[in-house]
Amino acid sequence: PPLSSHSLSILAINSSVMAASPLHHHSPAFTSHIHPHFNRGELPSLPHAADRELPHKFICPQEEEEEGPDKSQDHLLPQVSQLPVLDMSKFSDSGNLQERKALASDVHDACKEWGSFQVVNHGVPLGVIRKVKEVALGFFALPTEQKEKVSLGRRMGYERRNLDVQTSGPWQESLAIGVHPDDNVAEIAGKVWEKPNHDFVDVIKEYSKCAAEFAHKIWILLAESLGLESNTFSKHLEDYRASFRFNVYPSCPHPSVTFGAGAHTDPNLITILYQDEVGGLEVHHGEGEWIPVQPHEGAFVIFIGDSLQAWTNDIYRSVEHRVVTNPKRARLSVSFFVAPSRVIMINPLEKWVDEAHPLKYKTFNWRDFEEWVQESTMKGEKLAFKRNWLSRIVTA
Repeated sequence: PPLSSHSLSILAINSSVMAASPLHHHSPAFTSHIHPHFNRGELPSLPHAADRELPHKFICPQEEEEEGPDKSQDHLLPQVSQLPVLDMSKFSDSGNLQERKALASDVHDACKEWGSFQVVNHGVPLGVIRKVKEVALGFFALPTEQKEKVSLGRRMGYERRNLDVQTSGPWQESLAIGVHPDDNVAEIAGKVWEKPNHDFVDVIKEYSKCAAEFAHKIWILLAESLGLESNTFSKHLEDYRASFRFNVYPSCPHPSVTFGAGAHTDPNLITILYQDEVGGLEVHHGEGEWIPVQPHEGAFVIFIGDSLQAWTNDIYRSVEHRVVTNPKRARLSVSFFVAPSRVIMINPLEKWVDEAHPLKYKTFNWRDFEEWVQESTMKGEKLAFKRNWLSRIVTA
């Protein structure tokens, strides 16, 4: 599609625009129910910021430190994000057709240049987002032994990843939950709490439903952004796979020597991420430049994953991203990962294979690719692996 350099669908990130948007209006309710440990940046399972020395297992090797956070940067200062922020209210079957085309064009620009973009006015109620944030924080505030009841392995359930990966560990705890088609929400709740926790189960199911409906809109928008029929992706994703990961990053006494999450790309198709107001997420852009992603209340960050990069024959690229730690405040993120059915074969789109765009990838099976990624990650493969893992399926 034709590319526009300016569009009404891109929101300027300034105070006047933010004040005009109901999604960006700060409300005391946004943080009123958060567990007090989290407000202090403390969680039971990781060392508190008061500790003088960082345990060795969390310290990045020297070669990774060289690519680590800017040691002169004050991560508490407000950051100005250059990542595009797109207004999904322009996406409507009954709305202005020109606005929808402009939005698709902006998505095309963002996916080619960044492999990522933020969205506001996406239709997922802010109240639903707040509730899922609260149940996630409630889980992480539990005693360690209670959380470890759902340490399921293979990147599912509760993890303190430094115990599983054979290299330096990220400064985080996580809870991964399958929601479609393998739903283990109730199973996890039943193992963690002696009495039924209906709030935990109901909130996650509600958020999952809303996120899946929003993901369907993204598939349509991505297809239109590539000049394809609206159902090009969605018709192959009726049997999609989806999972959540809640990540918490406690305050860190030495943020210059460790990451909340090291640089990586996601192997799935797309990731829909909510981040709280603390910040720390960075995306790789240009020649070695790391750009902070400014949080906006209720906004989602969309990441293009490796599988979609292969599906589009490198027209859209998966985005490398990381999380830097904060010396004063803890941070929470909620990721919704969307992948194809495990039996689907991914083949580059014919429209984007020609003399100007030679075939880059063989047809491959998502199940095999997912398992290979999991095995390689558990072996402790780090940044070089993340940057090159798709090379194993590149056409010779």
